[in-house]
Amino acid sequence: MKRIYEIVNKGKGIIAAIDPDNLLKIYDDEESGGYTPDASETVKGKIQIATEAQRVAGSNDTTAITPLKLKATADEVTEEAANYSDNLVNNLLDGVSTPGNTLLKLYNLILGVSAEEYVANTAARDAYDIPHLPFSLFVTDDGDGKWAKYQATTIGVGATFVKISDPDLLNAVMSAFAIKTAYESNSDTNAFTNALKTLLLQQSGTNTGDQDLTALEPKTVQTTGSVISFSTRQRYNSIASPTSGNITDNLTGARTGVVQKIFSNRSTTPTFPSGWVKRGSGNYIPSTLNIIYAEWEEGTTVSYWITQ
Repeated sequence: MKRIYEIVNKGKGIIAAIDPDNLLKIYDDEESGGYTPDASETVKGKIQIATEAQRVAGSNDTTAITPLKLKATADEVTEEAANYSDNLVNNLLDGVSTPGNTLLKLYNLILGVSAEEYVANTAARDAYDIPHLPFSLFVTDDGDGKWAKYQATTIGVGATFVKISDPDLLNAVMSAFAIKTAYESNSDTNAFTNALKTLLLQQSGTNTGDQDLTALEPKTVQTTGSVISFSTRQRYNSIASPTSGNITDNLTGARTGVVQKIFSNRSTTPTFPSGWVKRGSGNYIPSTLNIIYAEWEEGTTVSYWITQ
């Protein structure tokens, strides 16, 4: 309140023009600073000076840096750049005895990736003075009569090398069997076996190659005798040489739809297995050529017909 008292006593001529609210604001500004906000990017106000630690860290965004501290930062950046430049020059000058050859060394460094020389054999490779890295040698005869390419890993005579290519690596690493196995191990690649080849060769018409062909009827097979089977279609005996024996059967593998044709000429009517059932009105005529047709039905049942 001392300031207000002074204003009232010293400014008697203007006291009437001073608004009471302004008097309070003057008091607050001078005595407590209550109306001065912190400065930001959008608001004017007061701001604190950054410490040296804050300058070095470079992460504080609410304090101000002085020209002296700014110069210190600039000096550090300049020094780092100068050191980096000096290191580049020193590396370039390293090993260069004659002034002016630094350009040649720089040229060699640039072309070093593709630097390559030819030598006759591995002995010449080992005796070669590798000038710099990277560097490679093409060896005409690697000891097996074939070429090889080596990448140097150290410099000088007797350098160490890594073989990066030769005909064996390119062409003969895998046997035919290994190539086949590697190929078939990929998805959507399968072994093409002889069995699959057989199925493929059986394709015709609507046959897709994976059908069971055992049910397809082959041509009729000519045979002799009077033991009748029904696994495949057969023609027993012939007109010129009919059978004269009794009729028996072998029903192993019998299939329906197989009709057998039997030529018989016996002086008496032949006997038939108990499961054979004669169909139709035709009868056997002794001492005459008889043609018997027989078809397996099921179990031991066989239907047969006789004609002359």
